[in-house]
Amino acid sequence: MGKDLLLITSDRAAATGDDTYQWTGQGFSDLFVVNLQDNSVSPLAGAVNTEANEGTPALSADGNTLYFTRCDAPKGEDAYCRIMRSERQSDGNWGTPNYLPFQQAGANYMHPALSADGQTLYFSAQLEDGWGGYDLYSVPIVNGAWGEPVILGRAINTPADEQFPQLDQDTLYFASSGTREWEDWMYFVRRNWHRVIGHLLSI
Repeated sequence: MGKDLLLITSDRAAATGDDTYQWTGQGFSDLFVVNLQDNSVSPLAGAVNTEANEGTPALSADGNTLYFTRCDAPKGEDAYCRIMRSERQSDGNWGTPNYLPFQQAGANYMHPALSADGQTLYFSAQLEDGWGGYDLYSVPIVNGAWGEPVILGRAINTPADEQFPQLDQDTLYFASSGTREWEDWMYFVRRNWHRVIGHLLSI
């Protein structure tokens, strides 16, 4: 994106579509680019934003591959979230995104986070093989092909919800509701995947 650009999720008035999202009472969210030099905000160029909810972007190290969450459903059907992938085109715009192929029907997948080497994608999902609520998973990318997702260990996942993973070298940041009552989200950091070494804040 460039050092002076920031990629964000927002339900501001410039987002695509006129419907109201019942959970927030606001519009549906899109991806936007913030220019940190002049503080201007513009929709992400290309085919990523739709009338559905788009959010939680993750970029590859070279800035040419974008992963994000889209939550959508046909009229009258249950909405599910999926992780999408889009490639930057020669004109700088983002191409038509595709669903990642390992995702099961009737389940929610969200909050992608890509390792620095681009070979592992981390995400949150609510699956039958999980340990309750949303859990964190990883999936390898080998020579451009997707492997099988693997649930992270019980040192990270709890019977409650783990979401919003972010990576910084050997440190994984994520949100967990598994240590307190549902309304209190704790943000933890785990180094080398073995033990929680602290929490950043509670809400």
